[in-house]
Amino acid sequence: MRKGKKAGRCLCAILAAAAMAVGVPEDVPGGIGLTMKVEAAQVMQVSELAVTALPGGISARCVYQELDSALYSMQLYLEQMDQSGSFVPAAYRELPSTSDVETAIETAPIEAESGIYRAVLLMRSSSGEQTTVRFRDSGLYNVVKAGDQYEVSPRRETEEQQIHGGWEESENDREAFLCMHSPAYSLYKEATPQSDAVLEEHCERCGQHMSYQEVPNSAYVSFLDEAAERIQDAGWGEQVVISTDRWISFDRRVFDRLAEREDVSVLVEYRYEGSDFAVLLPAGTNMEEVLDENGFCGFRYLASLFGDYQGKIDG
Repeated sequence: MRKGKKAGRCLCAILAAAAMAVGVPEDVPGGIGLTMKVEAAQVMQVSELAVTALPGGISARCVYQELDSALYSMQLYLEQMDQSGSFVPAAYRELPSTSDVETAIETAPIEAESGIYRAVLLMRSSSGEQTTVRFRDSGLYNVVKAGDQYEVSPRRETEEQQIHGGWEESENDREAFLCMHSPAYSLYKEATPQSDAVLEEHCERCGQHMSYQEVPNSAYVSFLDEAAERIQDAGWGEQVVISTDRWISFDRRVFDRLAEREDVSVLVEYRYEGSDFAVLLPAGTNMEEVLDENGFCGFRYLASLFGDYQGKIDG
């Protein structure tokens, strides 16, 4: 949608301008027995960080304990090495809080091509206006796809790589490690009426990927924009059917389009407390009085004015 894309670009710019400086990653290798220090009295234990094969694809896997998401957030990534030696995120998920009981988390399995992959933990903590971002990785894994099956094995280092203390880093990786990151945002996934937009956070200096962040309420904005555009683009005398199982209100932009198209009626099919309802907004009806002080109107209130129907209705 035109308006949705424009709103996403504006939001990215606003967030980028508001972002603060972040810290430098600590030079501690990932793997078994990893301890991540966050606050003086808070320690997160990671006993496993790996790439693994699952039914349906491959995923990143992390086994951890002592994570308090009120103090800091963690994201688990599956990353693939591209032809230049840089890593590109292929899947991710948030790590939920856990106590002293070990918790195993995996990213959703993806169908992947043969190649080199790694699992990465991203940790973000804030103190006042400063945000610190740190990274841990699992080391490299070879992934070989054979039909519907995957063979995943740790990548053995060559003798030269062992002498230099690990795999050969690309120039981008070295720059990312030394960089005092300056975060910027770009639109990774556009909002739909069913799901929020996702922003990708990266360093505008070195290009290092840092995180994915969902944009709260952007799915609702997308729903409203789509409803308004459908009314605006409707044919003469058409009845527009708007169906949703998630949202239960319109805002002013929808009613403004309806006021401009007095020939158009709108049938709203919606779900409320587990049951399906429908309410018909007749063509030419003045809707200005139905809005509350914030410019919204719920479907249940519209039903009290115009009557509603149980279940979905064919227009």
